[in-house]
Amino acid sequence: EFIAEGQDQCRAWFYYLHVIATAIKDSRAFNNVIVNGIVVGEDGKKLSKRLKNYPDPMEVFEKYGADALRYYLSSSPVMAAENLTFKESDVADLVRGVFRMLWNSYSFFVLYANIDKFESENYKRKATNLLDKWLVSELNVLIREVNSAMNKYELNRAARYFPKFIDNLSNWYIRRSRKRFWKSEDDADKKEAYQALHYVLVELSKLMAPFTPFIAEEIYKNLTGEESVHLADFPEADEKVIDEKLNQEMEKARYVVSKGLQLRAQAKIKVRQPLKEIRSGNDI
Repeated sequence: EFIAEGQDQCRAWFYYLHVIATAIKDSRAFNNVIVNGIVVGEDGKKLSKRLKNYPDPMEVFEKYGADALRYYLSSSPVMAAENLTFKESDVADLVRGVFRMLWNSYSFFVLYANIDKFESENYKRKATNLLDKWLVSELNVLIREVNSAMNKYELNRAARYFPKFIDNLSNWYIRRSRKRFWKSEDDADKKEAYQALHYVLVELSKLMAPFTPFIAEEIYKNLTGEESVHLADFPEADEKVIDEKLNQEMEKARYVVSKGLQLRAQAKIKVRQPLKEIRSGNDI
């Protein structure tokens, strides 16, 4: 179905494959091709054992994890036959940003689910809470976009969809939903919040498995008790739960809040200090 090779190695190799396939099988050697570019050091030169212009891979794994390096490369221009200047600091930024947000979201769920002895059920995806509806809608948009990019072998484009969704999950959904998990009584809304977050984390782990196999495995196995995320079916989008209007309205709400926080910071007004009014400018 496909072949992958570095840009500096592909010309003769691909030619030989086609010649042999045509001569022996009267067929083509492959249907699709992924050509990666060249990774260069911060000195601008191709990574070389002789020059030693790269950090020890095992030390990178030890410091940041194999998933972080794998995701860094798979989301980079090198997957589109372009060159990549490898920077260890970029891998560190991924760990501090995307990976920490994902792990904190998972840890938040596990903490409260264990306290309340939550047991998952087959989630029907028919949420009544607006935040749940929005999160499930955004998840299925993510599934749709990742599948579309993967089917076109645009792996770096597929990988780049995850940070925005994880940011929405951690910095908007969970922050807006905290009080729902803190309720002392086990009411319907609290149960729905658990079901929605459990469903999203499980489906997200399946979707991220090709890019971050180890963290996806940890999340999936712990939340489902099943053998492996890599034996699960890859998610398919449910168009019926996608609400584009709701997604757009929530994005506007996030923008207004973000803009408001920026203006507070500029005016040196504390976040908890009430405002008499807020007016809409031309840029909101």
